[in-house]
Amino acid sequence: MLNRVFLYLPLVAGLLLASLLQPLPLAAQPAAEREGAAEVPESAVDESALRYYARNRDLERLEAEIRRLHAEHPTWQPPEDLFDPQAAAGFDEGPLWQLFAEGRYAEVREGIVELEQETPGWQASDELLRQLDLAEDHQRLQAAAELGQWQRVIDIAQAQPALSSCERVDNSWFIAEAYVRTEQPDAGAEVYRGILEHCEEEAMLIATLQKASELLDDQRVLVLDRLLEERVGDSEEALAARTALLEGRLVERLSGEERLAPELLASLEEQARAARDGEAALNLGWYHAGQRQWEEAETWFRTATEWGAGNSAIEGRILALMRLGRTGTAEQLAAQHAASSPGIYRSYIGLLTERLGGRGRPVDMKVAGRLAAYADRHRDPNIAQALGWAALETEDLEAAEAWFRQSLAWRENENAAVGLAVVLQRQGNVAAFDELAAVWAGRSARIREMQASGGGTSAAALALERGELPRCLRLTEGQGLSAGDREIRGWCLLEAERTGEAMEVFRGLLQDPASGAQQAQAAQGYLLSLLQRGLVEEALHEMHRLPLPPEERNELLAQGLAEKAMAANANGNYRYALRLIEAHARLKPLSYDVAIVRGWAYYNSGQYQRARETFLTLDRQYSTRDTRLGLQLLRQRELK
Repeated sequence: MLNRVFLYLPLVAGLLLASLLQPLPLAAQPAAEREGAAEVPESAVDESALRYYARNRDLERLEAEIRRLHAEHPTWQPPEDLFDPQAAAGFDEGPLWQLFAEGRYAEVREGIVELEQETPGWQASDELLRQLDLAEDHQRLQAAAELGQWQRVIDIAQAQPALSSCERVDNSWFIAEAYVRTEQPDAGAEVYRGILEHCEEEAMLIATLQKASELLDDQRVLVLDRLLEERVGDSEEALAARTALLEGRLVERLSGEERLAPELLASLEEQARAARDGEAALNLGWYHAGQRQWEEAETWFRTATEWGAGNSAIEGRILALMRLGRTGTAEQLAAQHAASSPGIYRSYIGLLTERLGGRGRPVDMKVAGRLAAYADRHRDPNIAQALGWAALETEDLEAAEAWFRQSLAWRENENAAVGLAVVLQRQGNVAAFDELAAVWAGRSARIREMQASGGGTSAAALALERGELPRCLRLTEGQGLSAGDREIRGWCLLEAERTGEAMEVFRGLLQDPASGAQQAQAAQGYLLSLLQRGLVEEALHEMHRLPLPPEERNELLAQGLAEKAMAANANGNYRYALRLIEAHARLKPLSYDVAIVRGWAYYNSGQYQRARETFLTLDRQYSTRDTRLGLQLLRQRELK
């Protein structure tokens, strides 16, 4: 078989030249520096490398060499005797070319020196020396790029323009990056443009746009994107890559303040409408929400729902409606879909709790009845403790005690423990209070303060510490409050689950230059208000710009990521949930609640070995029903 192939090799050189379209050399430096370059004069063609590749049947390098020689000498044609081993005249450089092909460049240099000494008058071919210089410069450029020595990369590239070519596209990518890293983005964009204009391989062109997108701003990327579109036409692979790339730039903005360029935003919106893409519409909704453009956010969330984006779009629309003050519509939408998603259920319960009253506000008994039904049906500790505070407001201590105890039975939580402590104090039940304090004083500063009967610096602070929220709120009503009293009012409102009002108080403190001492506490209160209202996306967005100590920021960020991960897992977005949990784990160790969600997310996404490791670790520590069930399901799966 090989013998038959070699019979046809003499035809290869001509066929290669006839079939190839030579890509022009790429930009290794800005246009202004290239325009003055002199043309290469016609001269005798050095065919030593060409014959070496032909003799060794290295057709890939032979093809590249034919393209190069034809580019430098347009009238040149491959010799007809290219594959004749006797045709090459002069000294045989084959051994040197073999060392070169193996990347042993230092040995090539040594061999040249030895041959010059042993053979008077002999000189290495120009082509061998040219290729050797190029290969060594290639190594130097790659090493400089790996070390982040970007100015050195530029210097090497400008001294050796041939390093930037379609055959060495990785060099071109490094050169482009070097310009961007040295604050010359126009020059970097020009190198990327050179690749897109002159190279032919579609995968290379797509990769070039992807690399450019990692370094350049929206405006420059859009120019390159249009150029790629011109080059590849209707290619499905390129269209998918371009769409994913532009949407990726949108996703990167979802949790930050950076805005998209108007042209890019318009392009993304046009793409979403043309494809009726629910996921793209959902991302646009979250982008506008992050920019506080609530009307646009509500429109895109509604559109995403119509295009099948599911519960995430409904959650986003509820949030936008709430921020627009259209709480009635938000509650109606949440009630309609509460059974379909834990996230929507939490939003609905949050809206109902806002209307419930209690802790300083009149109690709406109709809402209390609806919440009581949900509490029993879902065994929801948050609803139970909210009902406890509402009962406390109506002085129904018996009902308040029952709801607080029920909340603690369903899940231990400080709010319910503090509420129960207030009830027991009002009842004068010292023994029961001491019993509760013995369990909770080590975990709750509020209960420790109640146990010590004081500790505040003002009447309002004392009322807050004792859990006397109606009194705390009455003492902090009106205008002209000090920053300290406004902070106390914010915490009273937050404890009373009047999170919307608390959020406004804390936001006001953050905007008040005179509240310097309260800034960090106000930032913490503001973020907790957002998280308690279920506005996890907004909390994550706000967190990076608020004056918080790193430890508190990480704690709150971890809390927000955990909430979002649990919602993603409940909605079936298992891999997204795992990414969020991984980010959470970098900030603080995972609690059992988050770790068990990770185990189930691994299981439901088909990562069974990781699921087994997670369940085993948790089972050794806790041995709960969930850990045992997870291991049992994995064993059953192995037996099938």
